[in-house]
Amino acid sequence: MAEKGGTAELLSRSARGLPLAQIALFVAPVLVFVSYLFGQPMDLEFTIPEVLAVIVAVHFLSEISSDGETTWPEGAQLLSVYLILGILFYFLPEMH
Repeated sequence: MAEKGGTAELLSRSARGLPLAQIALFVAPVLVFVSYLFGQPMDLEFTIPEVLAVIVAVHFLSEISSDGETTWPEGAQLLSVYLILGILFYFLPEMH
């Protein structure tokens, strides 16, 4: 078993996070270009609540996955955070 903070743990963490970053860096520009095809240009200008929602989601995800294992209650906590954020954005007045 690998020691905490060892090379094996670092490799597993990077193998987990790298594909997510690659997808995000690919999908965002593609969506901007595709939005012009639909006649509804999408810019990458985010409002403060949107930025805060991403920060909160990343914080909760990193706190839950920091020990290297997850359980179903932790997954339920993540789903509840996303549900709360979804309800918040549903009732939030339009900022643009």
